[in-house]
Amino acid sequence: MPELSPSTSTAATRILTESLYLPPITHIAQLLRYDEIQIEQYSHYQKASYRNRAHIGTSHGALLLSIPLAKGKNGHQAMRDVRISYNWDWQKLHWQSLHTAYRSSPYFEYYEADFYPYYQRRYEFLLDFNRALLDVVLGLLRHRAIINTTDRYIDHYDTVQLFDARPQSKAKDHRPIDIGTENEEMPYRQVFADRIGFVPDLSIVDLLFNMGNKTAAYLSVLSV
Repeated sequence: MPELSPSTSTAATRILTESLYLPPITHIAQLLRYDEIQIEQYSHYQKASYRNRAHIGTSHGALLLSIPLAKGKNGHQAMRDVRISYNWDWQKLHWQSLHTAYRSSPYFEYYEADFYPYYQRRYEFLLDFNRALLDVVLGLLRHRAIINTTDRYIDHYDTVQLFDARPQSKAKDHRPIDIGTENEEMPYRQVFADRIGFVPDLSIVDLLFNMGNKTAAYLSVLSV
């Protein structure tokens, strides 16, 4: 596994964020600005969001991967109570999709072992699965942030020490998340760019598999 450059984040404040599945590149770039990450676990689950969805790059453009959820009114549940469904083998499908999309990328073989185990183990709760994958990503980026979860829901935080990044764009239609930078579409090498052009703000795995040990440097530019 190639060594990644350490994060350049020097922020002393905290960020409050939703729990996302293999988050978009711009979201990870945003997290790297902060030394403490607080994950919201008491807000109501929102359908068609990045909480259980991620986009990866394929020969046909952005492919949506969606984690099925246990039946019930998830929209009325706190995120911490949302359960994953295993009525069909979505883990196998997601991993096959990742393998097909990135097997010819320069760094897939280096990071394959870091992600594969999470598509073998069954997590009961979506929050826990997302957190496990986030730990993998931040570990590869050598960003040693303090990560915790909220102990209650607060609608509005009136403090300059906490940046509330909970509102997120919908994942149904692939659109980059606005993190307040002017270079969110800065191209990098993608497997199918010669066929379909550059696709911005895919899942962070797209950047890792294509850029490898240059990932942290790319994110530091987005994090200016």
